[in-house]
Amino acid sequence: MGKKSKSKGVAGKKLEDLSEWRDGFKVDLSLQRRETFPFDELENNKLITQIDISSNQLLALPPNFGDLNHIVRLDLSMNSLTELPESFGQLAFLRWLDLSNNQLVELPFSFGELKSLQRLNMQGNPINPEMLPLEAVGPCVTDNDCKLCAQKVVPYLAKVWAKAEKAAEKKAKKLGKRADKLEAKRLAAEAEEKEQRKLEKAALRKEKQALWAREHPEEAAAFAAKKAAEATAAEAAAGIAAGSGSGGDGGGGGGGGGGGKVEVGYSHSVLRIGIMLLVLGNFTVLGLTKLGWISDDDVAFVTAKVYSYIK
Repeated sequence: MGKKSKSKGVAGKKLEDLSEWRDGFKVDLSLQRRETFPFDELENNKLITQIDISSNQLLALPPNFGDLNHIVRLDLSMNSLTELPESFGQLAFLRWLDLSNNQLVELPFSFGELKSLQRLNMQGNPINPEMLPLEAVGPCVTDNDCKLCAQKVVPYLAKVWAKAEKAAEKKAKKLGKRADKLEAKRLAAEAEEKEQRKLEKAALRKEKQALWAREHPEEAAAFAAKKAAEATAAEAAAGIAAGSGSGGDGGGGGGGGGGGKVEVGYSHSVLRIGIMLLVLGNFTVLGLTKLGWISDDDVAFVTAKVYSYIK
């Protein structure tokens, strides 16, 4: 067996030259005491579709082993593999696989994705019967035995994987609902806290107003009287607006007898003038006086009262 030569690969990395062990589409790396799989060398050579790396000292395969999806025939027998990477199921064109006489206890769920696999040898591995029934593995003495093994193992693991995915999806959905509930509780707590802060601010504002009223009683009394007057004015304005609509129809019917003048009570008239002075201004009140809605005496009386209050 000749000395292994090296050649530069991608990004200056030195790759092993496998041409010495290559024969067309096949490379024979068996019986070489290899401890690592020459992944980079084989990934960069898509023309090699058959790999025999049996009877070595492999303990594991690289995590991205599934990137070698151009492999059609693979012999990994007589090594010390304890597990296969999850990416193993990406070997979409793999038709022949020998895993015999390793230390495999279980297979990855992705193994069920090897739809092209036609021959499989699993004998001589301490497979966990809870993970994979021993009758599914079976002996692989004849070619037909290996064919039956592939026909049993791949569909079985495909079902197991589908069941595991369904369970994971159900668990994720349950966790999602729980997360939604927790989020709803969090939002409710935030809303309650916000409302509590609002009430506290209102109470503090009310307390400050009460303190100010005790310290400034005269100003507080004037402020309260002003607020009460504004509320009364607003209420009265709404009543006048409602009455003017119905009173307009009545005034039209009785225009011939009363000359269009609407008779109102003295207190009502005074209140109306006061509102108009506060809200509409003097010019509007004078205009309504000319129309006969209110008398000049009422305007003079209320104006005097308003200005005396202001002074």
